[in-house]
Amino acid sequence: MEEYDLIVIGGGCAGMAAALRGTEMGRRVCLVQKEFPGDPRHEYFLRMGLLGNLPVVAPGGDPGSAMRSWVQDLEASRRATAEKQTRRLEQLGVSVKSGEGSLIGSRSVKIRTEGGEETAGATGIVLAMGSDPVPPTNLPFDPPLILPFDDLFTPESVPPTLLVLGGGRLALEVATLFNRLGSRVFLCVETPRLLNEDEPVLTDLLEEGMKKSKIKLLLNKRLVSHYKNEGNIDITLDGGVKFSVERIVWTGPRQPRFSKAGAQSVGLRVGERGEIWVNENLQTSLPGVYAAGSLLGRSSFRGISPEEGRAAAENALGKKRGFDPDWVPQTIFTAPQIAFIGCTAEKAHHKGFRAVMGEFTRESPESSVPGRSPSWFKVVADRETRCVIGGQVVSPRASEMISLLSLAVRKGMKVNSLATLPCEVGSESDGIREAAKACLGRLKSPSAGS
Repeated sequence: MEEYDLIVIGGGCAGMAAALRGTEMGRRVCLVQKEFPGDPRHEYFLRMGLLGNLPVVAPGGDPGSAMRSWVQDLEASRRATAEKQTRRLEQLGVSVKSGEGSLIGSRSVKIRTEGGEETAGATGIVLAMGSDPVPPTNLPFDPPLILPFDDLFTPESVPPTLLVLGGGRLALEVATLFNRLGSRVFLCVETPRLLNEDEPVLTDLLEEGMKKSKIKLLLNKRLVSHYKNEGNIDITLDGGVKFSVERIVWTGPRQPRFSKAGAQSVGLRVGERGEIWVNENLQTSLPGVYAAGSLLGRSSFRGISPEEGRAAAENALGKKRGFDPDWVPQTIFTAPQIAFIGCTAEKAHHKGFRAVMGEFTRESPESSVPGRSPSWFKVVADRETRCVIGGQVVSPRASEMISLLSLAVRKGMKVNSLATLPCEVGSESDGIREAAKACLGRLKSPSAGS
């Protein structure tokens, strides 16, 4: 039996990050991957589309042909990226095995490849096998009319009308992308607001931006029935709302790729949907075995899974690093973009802070353009230490600007340092500086609360 310091099962975002972190620490690492390493196909296509890589239709050209070329080009790009990542791993000394890995104990893994089976051992193991879509009970998948997000990107034409169900980051981004591709998009969520109600201004700006983009928001609604009718789907929501679409996309809860039976056979504790239970260090109920990514049944924000993978690898190799997803910057690529990190003013007390916040709104001359809203910035600080403990940004470049707030939070920057940050007047950085100034002003006022 071949021995390693670290075995990682799963080559997605979390697994790749775990394997790379293991090599950075100078350890002998084995990565067992069933598919291409890196982003899953559907996430890769979504990310590239939201970053501006969209089908180009020539004047008088065929939109369907443009869509097919786009899918083919992105598939080729993804394969090339995956091959490059594999070569990089091998150059760093990672033993990459193409096959399926399964846990058979706290220190050993069974690996099934085309050449047969083998057993490998390790001091630490990271599980990062990912998850699969699960249809709701009243909406079985029926391609190509009713699809999970995973099967959305096919070399077909863009549907003229699309209903997005499920909620969360994926629903918002899928709605945004297909709106840009030219579909008439209906976005149905079961909650009263698109996001949680802790940040009403942020949610107001998001909803305003999506309405300006002509995305039809159906809030606090549930699917009652659907009926296939000559290539269309007749939809009925509660409250008597009725309309027809050509395609439905489900972005709801997922099923971790780890069976309850398999978990029980090795002594792993799992939840009702098969999600693996871990402690604050990402350790499972088996000593030496850690887990990361969507296998945990958590939210699907892009930045969280890689950070979980790195933390899990470090802990599997002997470090003691706690993991709290609140301290990872998170972005939603809508119009406008939304990004946040750390504590909200309303929930900071749960982490032992006395929050004081400052905010700043900048009206943009582009606000009248479809999909453009005012930029909004918020900085949250702790009254006792005056350190920045969180922040939120709504702007066309929020995904870039959140790095500044992330640095402030991670380094324990005092809010007065952020308030005196040298930057160009009128820039996005200046918006964060102005929010920090507002926060500092409230800190200096003994009577001011959060």
